[in-house]
Amino acid sequence: NVLLGTLKEDLKLMKPDFIILDPKRGIAVIEEKSWQEFTLHGNHVIFKNGEKDLNPIVKGQNYYFNLVNILKNRGVKLDQGYLKTHLVFTSFKHDDQLQGDFVTSHFSNFKETLCLENLFDDHKVIAQELLVEIHQVFDPVVTFCNDSKDFDKNISKLDKKQSEIVCKNPFGHYLVSGIPGSGKSIMVSSRALFLNEEFPDWKILILSVNRNLANKIQKDIEQRTLGRKDLLHTENIEIKTLISFLNSCCPSTNRNTLEGINGYSE
Repeated sequence: NVLLGTLKEDLKLMKPDFIILDPKRGIAVIEEKSWQEFTLHGNHVIFKNGEKDLNPIVKGQNYYFNLVNILKNRGVKLDQGYLKTHLVFTSFKHDDQLQGDFVTSHFSNFKETLCLENLFDDHKVIAQELLVEIHQVFDPVVTFCNDSKDFDKNISKLDKKQSEIVCKNPFGHYLVSGIPGSGKSIMVSSRALFLNEEFPDWKILILSVNRNLANKIQKDIEQRTLGRKDLLHTENIEIKTLISFLNSCCPSTNRNTLEGINGYSE
């Protein structure tokens, strides 16, 4: 569930079918196409019914270069030899048109060609530091920094139950309770990032009981989206205290009443 930028011409989010991170080999991006009848025309593909889509070779190359730039912008110094993009055309035996630089194409015999030996170019172990940094870039929703000074422990992950709640159907209401320190605020920020990634045109509001908690959630979101704001549109996530939200909704003549709400203050 990783975004690799947007298409400049229509701002569509680019989300490949699979990204495989192998700590002993590298990163492989895989896009599958089951198309049967189409014509390549420059940067586009035209289907029999007249509909158009981006040329898959161009898309595969965009995946490659966007991934290079995303890692570079986040300060991840991973040699490009570790990166490889694959296109799988399941309905074609072979087609010379479906080949391109920085992209490896596979056809109806992909079960034979898309093997571990061919997925990656470089067969070197990725250093643990780089691996942790790559995880942060790829999965800002379920990975986050904690306060530990021990490098091997400075990345935390939501557990299975927490991740399931974060990624639940966006429509409806969910109640999560827990003791202090159980990860409720992390789940709130993760939920906001998940919705922001899946629905980039949505406006998302997080309400907090006090300013300290609001600042904590704000800091968490900023740390986990560093260098990816152009992909995740985090300007659409707003964090307010309950009292400031109520103040913004109420006429000024009634705001004295709000100040008396027990427990809800800046």
